[in-house]
Amino acid sequence: MIEIVKIAHPLREITLEYDRSKPETECEKELIAMHLRKHDYVFEIVKEQQRIAYNKLELVDILEVEMKRFTKTEADIDALFNEVKFYFSATGNEDLMHETIEKIQAIGVRINEEHINIIAPIQVQFSDLGTIINAVHEKLEAGDGVDFYEYSAKNIEVSQNWETVSLDIIKIDDEMEAIKEKWRNAYKELEKKDDLFIRYASYNERLSITYEKLAESTNMLIDYLDKDRLFDCSISESFANGTGDESKRPIYFLQPGERKVKLLKQSLGMGIVNGIKVLRFDTTVENVRNTEPGGISELLIVLQHYPKLLEYLIFSCRVDIKTEYGAILDDLQWKGDPIAMEWYSKLRNFPASLFFFEDNEARAYILMGDIKFEDKEIAEKGDGVALSGDKLEEVCNRLYNICYFFFVFCHNTGFDPSNHIDDLLTHIGLPVTMEFVKKGFEEDLKKGIKLSIDSQETVNEEND
Repeated sequence: MIEIVKIAHPLREITLEYDRSKPETECEKELIAMHLRKHDYVFEIVKEQQRIAYNKLELVDILEVEMKRFTKTEADIDALFNEVKFYFSATGNEDLMHETIEKIQAIGVRINEEHINIIAPIQVQFSDLGTIINAVHEKLEAGDGVDFYEYSAKNIEVSQNWETVSLDIIKIDDEMEAIKEKWRNAYKELEKKDDLFIRYASYNERLSITYEKLAESTNMLIDYLDKDRLFDCSISESFANGTGDESKRPIYFLQPGERKVKLLKQSLGMGIVNGIKVLRFDTTVENVRNTEPGGISELLIVLQHYPKLLEYLIFSCRVDIKTEYGAILDDLQWKGDPIAMEWYSKLRNFPASLFFFEDNEARAYILMGDIKFEDKEIAEKGDGVALSGDKLEEVCNRLYNICYFFFVFCHNTGFDPSNHIDDLLTHIGLPVTMEFVKKGFEEDLKKGIKLSIDSQETVNEEND
């Protein structure tokens, strides 16, 4: 007796044929179980593709609207760029130049708001869509749920026993071909070239060109206002373009030409050339408790490429620690706090950071905020410690290495830190002198210096 069995499945209806005069074998049951799992697996892929298709339709409309909107921003920045080039190179009219400066500042604010409120959310949507597509692609390649070779082997096993199995071999072959076709269609759909992403790539290229023009306009503005040439990085640029004298090369911790070096002018330029004397870093109470101040060190390291700015910012930095509500802690709320002290001490991973902070306590915490002092070692007013023995030796060693590092950091940059090192050591009053540090540095320089920021160890190459 022949029985046709239809199994409803959201992917497709499965049709099987059984000869009920024969018992159903375990081998057949295993094959059908695999067949159903294969349907489940491909159906999950199809559902994800439907989700992808819906998201694409939504993004097509969003991108179309945004590309039209951005056309005006493009035109405005293009016109401003040409205006800046003309006024800053072909005329000395101060009024016109300052009018252009105001335009650049205004459009910079506008671009920032547009990026936060419009562009960045679109980029996130495309990024999320790309993540989904990649995940589906990986799932499709992996064949989750059923091993293809095991599935085929089981079908061969059933086929070889065609005389004893109840399944119709031809029908099950048709079924396997049908599910393979569904899988192939799913793969083709995923691999299909999509106009949406081509248009998105074109949009991103327009963004890049437009932002580059704004950055160049801003840099021209900064160059015009920078009368003291604080943002001169000509030595670094000479090594970036291969024209520098290698015998006079600074000991760079970030290589010339790197993106961070180029971006410093854009991030600090407008504030500095407009007279800002204190470089403020914002962080939160939560960050002080749970993270390290790596971002501060990363910015300060870049100053090596801008020696005049480096000198300008010595003893001119501070950290504003904010609550979750945005209020800045006053000095009494963080000074003396063990967590804040240890957080500051982590800035010693970039030893020269000690020379950039204006606050005495901040510098003290960088130097020794991780050292635990007993009550008897703390001065009566709580504003100092009595150093002696091993702790005095430890702090003096740290201070020596920090000053030594600063000589290394400034070497061949065009800035001599000797006076600032002398001022700091005189103010601290420990038995370490600038002359002693400088002598050690110069002797090691003749031998060859190898230095590690992370460990703060300095050795000469002869001893390696």
